[in-house]
Amino acid sequence: MRTRAQTRLFNCMVLLAVAVWSGSGAADDAGWTTFHGNSGLTGILDVELPDKPVQLWKTRVGESVDSAPVISGGFVCFTTSDGMVGVLDRKGEVVWRKSFSETNDSLKASPLVSGDKLVAGSMRGRLHSFNLRTGEPGWEYDTGQPIWGTPNQLVIGEEKESAIIVLTQPDGVIHCVNQVTGELKWKSEGIGRADTYPSVGAAKIVFGSCVSALHVLAADSGKQLVAVELGENSQVAAGAALDGNLCWVGSRSGALVCADIDTGRIIWQNIDGKEEMFTTPAI
Repeated sequence: MRTRAQTRLFNCMVLLAVAVWSGSGAADDAGWTTFHGNSGLTGILDVELPDKPVQLWKTRVGESVDSAPVISGGFVCFTTSDGMVGVLDRKGEVVWRKSFSETNDSLKASPLVSGDKLVAGSMRGRLHSFNLRTGEPGWEYDTGQPIWGTPNQLVIGEEKESAIIVLTQPDGVIHCVNQVTGELKWKSEGIGRADTYPSVGAAKIVFGSCVSALHVLAADSGKQLVAVELGENSQVAAGAALDGNLCWVGSRSGALVCADIDTGRIIWQNIDGKEEMFTTPAI
């Protein structure tokens, strides 16, 4: 018997496979536009799942797909480790794809769907935009540092300007660019190595780092508002799920932490885990 529920899935790839294979159309309607679903990285989607999912198609797109695809409007968007970015339709047919293999570039993170654009970051530090439907190249922004994590999107300023943010891995700097033009709006101060990706909500940006802390930045300026110290051996290498003023994150110590991003206070932590927790929680 099929049930309809808010299905929490810790693996984005599994959800996409089920959503596409089920043929329900629900995933197309809601969209799964960035890694872990939405700007808050909550990992949740209201979708009808069959009791026994079956494979409808399989498409070879490149050498290695190191990150989960994202979906929007019936399109399945992907990146590959050998420098490919592209879009399939819901039948698995290639709509378009572009290769950066000539520049020896690699794309390790999931892309982002933002309006009519597909945005992807590369290991050479470039943020590329494309028309989602046609693949026509748009703006390009050079961060100067490798991009390991998925970009995210937000609205900034009194004029509600659409913007894209991306975190560079070696220095822990957030770059914020205009969604339409790719023009730099602001760049945050570096906090050191950050093997993760930012979440967005309530005019704030949240991400963890290798200095065992959560960092909360103002969306309009990139200024750090709060740093939540997580304790010894609590480096973060995954996203922080964000809902309102609360966020949830795992760490190298195996602890799962719930923190208040307004005050910087840790609400609770679960230390049942004995191994590294380098995955993004779903809430």
